Amino acid sequence: MCDERFEEERRALARSPEAWQLELFNPSELSKFASDRDVSWSNGETVEKLWRLGLVRADVVMADARHEIDGMELVNGHAGDQLIYLDRRRFQAPISGLGSKLGSIGSDKSSLAPRFHRFRYYIMLRLASVFEHCGTLAQFLVYDPGMARVAECTRDRLSQWTATPEFADLVNRWNHQAEVAIALEPGTAVAILGRVRFSLSDDEDSIERKLDLNRSRTRPMIIAYGRAAIETLRSELGFRAHTLDQNTNLHTLVRLMRSDERLKIRGAFGGCIELLSMAEVVRRAAEWAFGERLPEEDEIGPATWMKGARQLIYGTDRVFDSGVDGARDFFTSIGIDRGVKVRCYVEGYTEIGALECALGGLGGVEIINLRGEFVQARGRGLAFVESLAHDIEQEVFSVVVLDGDRRDNVRAVKAAAREGRMFGRFFISEPDFETANFTLDEMVSAALELLPPFDSDVDRNLMRSGASGARSGQDFLARIGNVAGCRLSKSKEWGASLVRAAMPRLRGELATATKLKSEVFPELVDVLFRATGSGYRRSLAQVRTDPETGRLVRLESGG
Repeated sequence: MCDERFEEERRALARSPEAWQLELFNPSELSKFASDRDVSWSNGETVEKLWRLGLVRADVVMADARHEIDGMELVNGHAGDQLIYLDRRRFQAPISGLGSKLGSIGSDKSSLAPRFHRFRYYIMLRLASVFEHCGTLAQFLVYDPGMARVAECTRDRLSQWTATPEFADLVNRWNHQAEVAIALEPGTAVAILGRVRFSLSDDEDSIERKLDLNRSRTRPMIIAYGRAAIETLRSELGFRAHTLDQNTNLHTLVRLMRSDERLKIRGAFGGCIELLSMAEVVRRAAEWAFGERLPEEDEIGPATWMKGARQLIYGTDRVFDSGVDGARDFFTSIGIDRGVKVRCYVEGYTEIGALECALGGLGGVEIINLRGEFVQARGRGLAFVESLAHDIEQEVFSVVVLDGDRRDNVRAVKAAAREGRMFGRFFISEPDFETANFTLDEMVSAALELLPPFDSDVDRNLMRSGASGARSGQDFLARIGNVAGCRLSKSKEWGASLVRAAMPRLRGELATATKLKSEVFPELVDVLFRATGSGYRRSLAQVRTDPETGRLVRLESGG
């Protein structure tokens, strides 16, 4: 009954082949398509003879004249002046097996012209696995007389096996499996391909009606077929795809590509992607019919996922349903996301220079200079806080660096974290960036590096004495200016010079160096590096920003 239901849809599609969103091939085109995906069947003549033997069924058969062939059903449709037949033949195993059968078939003088959906690649692949040669690559090198013995054993085995009813049942089963995906393709291909293809006789509205009709007709067929049969089919497609290629991360990456590029991929990898596409067609149709979600294609076949693992890697449990926009965590995990991953908000050019020097051109980090303007006069947050909320929408981590002597700023950021308008980290330098993160000697060395050449001989001890007791970075520079007789100001160069002066301590090269009490800079740099390689969605599902400390803390269970 189930097979007959799918036959009804095959019949409907044979009448309106333009409803298929993927192309139909003639024998030569199918041969080339299969050969390009690591399944070689000589040429189109071989494929046509496989069809005439009944090993491969066609999806549409066109003819100039009427033919009476068992299993060939004339359908009520025409392609110009041609008659259209549906191939419903069932393969019967010859008593003597298939040995030399292709060679005994002469040239076809009839007008029959078979056309094959590209998913017939599946049956070509399965037949190739039956008839491929046995023996190891080293057989000739190890013991070349054994090659003849292997060939003889292979011939005997195939002669016996291809004469059995079990072999015939298997061939018919493989054809039927392909036909299920082929019957469901029109109603699901738009979701997979992202576009609609229609012929000159259709417009966008008329082809949409045909695709909707396919979905409506196949829904009861899928329900009758059953959830277990659907999962068995998808599992077999998944296992067979796995035998062709086992680079699962590449499978995911390629299947998120634009369809016109994905469908061009060749080699065994291209064959693997074709089978996974078949499995996706079946899944999407079944989900619509059953009204429930089924495992995606990386969860079938040999794939095994622990609970929550896909969320951890992809940032979502439904990577193919989410598409490219929902797979950014996955792109990050394999190192190909070149977009902004983290936005770091700072209060001035000193912090920008210091971070640019420490990060060394690290990609994925955007540094925003707020110039200290966090709140308006009446205390309401500026557009900065709105930017933090916008970061959440863009799935970009926010990192904020504050001077502790600006209490209004601190309150504004803490409020944003408390209200869920920020996700990331904030750091507070007490009292400000320079004095919290750099020693007096490091600041003196940085200042000396920036002095004009004619002032570079200023005594270090004199500068250190003059700057001692500075309450902030601005105060320090003013005091150094008085000693050196020149004006130094905050700048990117000043920030970079500070980092260069502190590098021996930050790298642990000084035996007596100790961590400054209020130092945040090393941790800030570490956070920025780690954020560029972290998945936003999986982080959002596990942690939140503590509004008091600025650190990330684990969400409570169920939170």
